[in-house]
Amino acid sequence: MDLTYKNDKDRFGHLCNNQQFADIYFIFKNDKEHQRIPAHKLILSVGSDVFKTMFFGSLPTQTDEIEILDVEPDGFKALLKYLYSQEVQINPEIVMSTLYAAKKYNVAELELFCVDFLEKSLTANNAFLLLNQARFYDELELAESCLKVIEKNTREALDSDCFIDIDLGTLIAVLERKTLQVFESDLFEAIFLWSKVECVRKELPVTPENQRTVLGRALSLILYPLMTFKKFANGPVRSRLLTDIQVTKFCMIIASKTNSMETPRCSTNLALAKTPEVHLKFNYLTHLIQKQQHFIDSFAFSQPVVIVGFALHTYLMKDKSKITLTLKDSLQPVFDITQCNDLSSTSLELPIILSRPFVINSSEIYTIETQIEKLSDCDLAPQNCLNKNYGELNCVYCGRYNRYQVAKMAVMEHIKPLNMNSVDYFNFIKCSGIISQIIFYEANSNVDPEDVLVRSFDIFKSN
Repeated sequence: MDLTYKNDKDRFGHLCNNQQFADIYFIFKNDKEHQRIPAHKLILSVGSDVFKTMFFGSLPTQTDEIEILDVEPDGFKALLKYLYSQEVQINPEIVMSTLYAAKKYNVAELELFCVDFLEKSLTANNAFLLLNQARFYDELELAESCLKVIEKNTREALDSDCFIDIDLGTLIAVLERKTLQVFESDLFEAIFLWSKVECVRKELPVTPENQRTVLGRALSLILYPLMTFKKFANGPVRSRLLTDIQVTKFCMIIASKTNSMETPRCSTNLALAKTPEVHLKFNYLTHLIQKQQHFIDSFAFSQPVVIVGFALHTYLMKDKSKITLTLKDSLQPVFDITQCNDLSSTSLELPIILSRPFVINSSEIYTIETQIEKLSDCDLAPQNCLNKNYGELNCVYCGRYNRYQVAKMAVMEHIKPLNMNSVDYFNFIKCSGIISQIIFYEANSNVDPEDVLVRSFDIFKSN
């Protein structure tokens, strides 16, 4: 019989979870099953100083069975697999319990493997799953990494299957973040769905009263005054989760706003809930714009802003034609949106409202690609598209000034409190002429959450 082994993996790997020569057993008990995992003290002690002290220290354990209460069986098995064969066998479902086991038994190499795995696999689709587990296992750095991914991709994370499975503490931790790139109505819709699922988990009838109970403080962390009347009426009011007094007070605050769209949570001046909605309008010598189906524009802002929509000139678009707009940063497409031009033939602009607010970083160049499905039969733009009262905005393209005339000032009084001229904070790097407006808010910077006077819990506390 050939007993030659090439390495320790061949020598000891087959003994993992094998009763042959086993001298210690680890017991796992739960409501569904009872597991008894065999192991070998010497092999475990070679790879872990915690096991070495446990079995061969000054006060070694005297029993051949040890019950494990704080580690999941699959995570413990992954730990044993590594100690026996130096093989790492982890997946998204067990990586957190494996990381916890590696930290508990001081197996640094496996811990690093788990952290690397998490960093590479963290996405908007699994951020809530990993955040829930990170909070459970007290992995603060990982939890913060998950929160940052959720902040930047809030809508995608809320739409993931993992969201409805989180606990209340995790939900509150997310709602307390003031830089979520999402509209408040979408946040409310998400917690409304979560409350229904939570009622079922707790075996409670799904009623507004029980939904309020399972949501607890989370219900007061929605910033209702940031919504429009329409969104507030179709969401919170219709859900019946708010009292009549709360609805009345929020309506009074919403009525004091002049914005036509929802204010993003990640915009500034939340203390007043009156963050200016800025419409940066451009007026072009439209007869110079080439009649084509594909347009490319590049731009940059000198300060962070939150873009919520665009408007496009419609004179090149055939009625009922599909329009696809793709926004890209320097690395890859950020998102795309397809909309039908179903406006009347006299409409000069087609509004494109984004499904979520998007933060534009200062001095970074972004590209917008616009694809028109069908061109109109008209060769020239209507004369009222032109405005000769605006001077030329110098937009450098290939070392030359851009040939189009655009507005030097944003055509809206909300720009005045910002005390900035458009040429001071915005620049077209490449301008096709198809974009007629950029709708945005000033980005959230250095806003202390405790200074947000309109926080919903103030109204909840007063009832």
